Amino acid sequence: MPDNKNFRIAVISIFVYLAIGGCSRITIDVLPMDFPYEAMLEQKNIGDEWIITGSGSSNVDDSVDTYSVSFRYRSEENLANPSIGHVLHVYHNEEAAVSGFKNIEEEYFTGSYRPEPPGVSINPRDASDNKRLGCKEKLMNNQPRTSCTYLQQHDEYAWVVFANLDEEVITMSDLLEILNIIEGKIYQLDFPRNTGALIDQPY
Repeated sequence: MPDNKNFRIAVISIFVYLAIGGCSRITIDVLPMDFPYEAMLEQKNIGDEWIITGSGSSNVDDSVDTYSVSFRYRSEENLANPSIGHVLHVYHNEEAAVSGFKNIEEEYFTGSYRPEPPGVSINPRDASDNKRLGCKEKLMNNQPRTSCTYLQQHDEYAWVVFANLDEEVITMSDLLEILNIIEGKIYQLDFPRNTGALIDQPY
């Protein structure tokens, strides 16, 4: 049984997972000044036809800050459209981030048949990073989709990317490119906080 803190961290990630799966919508009207826009997936990274369906932030017991954003292709209402979500957890140190990675990994991969796609190789810039990719096939509104979950941990950061691929609008190659973009953003992130005051706020 996970402790209360880890349970709440997992719940935050699940909200984003549900949002891109069409079961929920995340909306927080006022984001904090330290929201790390420069570290999150942005519309400009994936194209103007992607609509933001949610964004938010939270703090769990002053031990981890969590930020999230999710997008759907063209229509927020069409749940079968491709979607993608990004959740960033910022811990106080690398040891806590490694533990957090393991807890998130257990949440999404234990007891869930989500194998690594054949022929797909992800090589982080830092070979010591923890990472895991898993995908499974499913139907959304009777349309075939590939549902993928990717986890990575680097220094005090751990992040999750959820994506529903249709192999037309967004393919596995597209997802790998997006993962590379996100990794590059987070590698340049410098916490403790910036104020966010000089950052254009795309959400």
